[in-house]
Amino acid sequence: MTERKPPGVSFESFVDRQIRAAERRGDFTALSGAGKPFAPDDDTTSYDENWWIKRKMAREGLSVLPPSLALRKEVEDAFAAFPMTPSEHTVRRVLTELNDKIRDMMFKPPPGPPLGLKPYDVDEVVRRWRLDRAGRRLPVAGLAVRQVRVDDHLTLVLETGARIVVTGPAALGTAPLDPATQRVAPALALVGAEPVAAVVHPGGRLVVEFTDGSRLTAAEGWSVTDGQGAPLT
Repeated sequence: MTERKPPGVSFESFVDRQIRAAERRGDFTALSGAGKPFAPDDDTTSYDENWWIKRKMAREGLSVLPPSLALRKEVEDAFAAFPMTPSEHTVRRVLTELNDKIRDMMFKPPPGPPLGLKPYDVDEVVRRWRLDRAGRRLPVAGLAVRQVRVDDHLTLVLETGARIVVTGPAALGTAPLDPATQRVAPALALVGAEPVAAVVHPGGRLVVEFTDGSRLTAAEGWSVTDGQGAPLT
């Protein structure tokens, strides 16, 4: 039991006496970390008064983000999970809940960085989800069209050198494209546009949707390759 401070003895003298007694008993020997500098982490160069909170959170796999960043992370995680989501009802429910959170944060912004999001068009996201469920998505989303080449085929050169090549009849929206006869003028407007989805449907039909709303469709005679010419899957 801890000894009580005797009456008439100052706290300083009492504590000093307790420490000296503990030293004589060897209570301070073989302590964890003895002889080592006190620091939250080996690579920490400045003292952080919250180091123990951060260490505990890291040990338990926890994190704390400002509300706006936490919501953006929640949105990113949801969209990453949508292609594997088996139910349209679930996609709509998750989007509706996210939109409610986004609207609430837009009208009552919390401290921290700006949200940088606006509510999503649920029907549009569901339409893309159906495309994903119906076919195989190719990894070209976000790679802007840097060049359109026309010879005996139509080539869209994307960032990183990836290419979408069309050799057979195709369509851009309602406009027909025929690389064999060089009837591909509508495709020239795609320079600068970014694919938001490129999906290979059962039967081999390629559908590429762009940020400007354009949709390239090729039933056959197409390929999508990386910068080294290897097929993208």
